[in-house]
Amino acid sequence: MNDLVRIGSETAKGGFANEDKIVKKFNSWKKDKEAKKWLKIIGYNLKKIKKVEAIKLHGHKTDVQIKVLVTLKKAISIQNISIKKANNDADYNQIDKRWVKSYKEMWEIPQEIIKMLMIFTGEISPKQLLKERKITKQKYNSLRDKRRFFLDEFNNERREELLTFFRKNKVLIVTDIIKGNDKFAANWVLVTRYDTKKDETS
Repeated sequence: MNDLVRIGSETAKGGFANEDKIVKKFNSWKKDKEAKKWLKIIGYNLKKIKKVEAIKLHGHKTDVQIKVLVTLKKAISIQNISIKKANNDADYNQIDKRWVKSYKEMWEIPQEIIKMLMIFTGEISPKQLLKERKITKQKYNSLRDKRRFFLDEFNNERREELLTFFRKNKVLIVTDIIKGNDKFAANWVLVTRYDTKKDETS
């Protein structure tokens, strides 16, 4: 458990440092080859850019927002960018992390599915289910992880019920998870590698 906490903490710190680097790269875009390349991919003509201002946002799918002033149009164009770090030495990178009840409100998830998701994430522990006699001692002992159920540890009928809900709502779910659904919804996803030893982003 301590290792999981440490890994989670290091992942978060690495992500924050990576976002800071991306902001700096966009703000010094005239000297930064990668920032120039990203601006071209977004669709800007570098010769027409007068100013780029990047800021870091918190609590939204958008991690970095850039404001680009284009000379000829004399208008500010805003791009919302979600930053994801994909290092070879990283075991995972969370896309979204909230309590299950938050998703219930977002997607109107039926109560039975909510309960399964809470068991899957460990919000309802197998030990609690055993204490309430909702699973047998044999089932509890057979679990690979006593803190939660894996999907294949639910019975077939319950598992299919869960999968059917996600299949029916996959477009809504993927859009909300990847892009977001507020005024700071991401227009772009930027996947980078951050080298903590060299303090470099590529």
